[in-house]
Amino acid sequence: LGYYTGMLSAYGKSISYKGGYYGIGILSKYPFSSVERILLPMVEEKREQRSLLVTQVELNDGRKVTVACTHLDLKSEIRMVQVKEINKILRKSGNPVLLAGDFNAKPDSPEISEGMKEWQHSCKDDVYTIPAKAPKSKIDYIFSYPTSSWKVVSSYVPEVFLSDHRPVIAIMELN
Repeated sequence: LGYYTGMLSAYGKSISYKGGYYGIGILSKYPFSSVERILLPMVEEKREQRSLLVTQVELNDGRKVTVACTHLDLKSEIRMVQVKEINKILRKSGNPVLLAGDFNAKPDSPEISEGMKEWQHSCKDDVYTIPAKAPKSKIDYIFSYPTSSWKVVSSYVPEVFLSDHRPVIAIMELN
């Protein structure tokens, strides 16, 4: 994707899959000063390994922003453990943070309503992302932290059918 978009890319493998890899990625028009894949806690055996990809992006003015991406487990109890770990990691980064991904959780789930309550949500809860053809639910998000560092200029979910999910797009302004 980096090649085809002309953007810089970072990738974090979560699992081996069909002779290749399955994981998460980040595209950026700004250079990465660091990239780290962090394996999220495995609360139960024989579950798919989930991960957090954390990058430090250096803006043109020299400021750094932490940009992270994740894809959480299908079980609520496991997601809550993963959200707690993500909060612990990202909130101590020292930079303003953007976090995006497939949380596999609806807005009223405890992992979103409680686990992400100190984060700014970029899109309203009634902007649905899944299934792509006729969305009836929201499980994909872009969050920002701390809320005082970010302004949501605009956000939307376009009608795109390249996945079983629709993408979330947000224009964020760093204060």
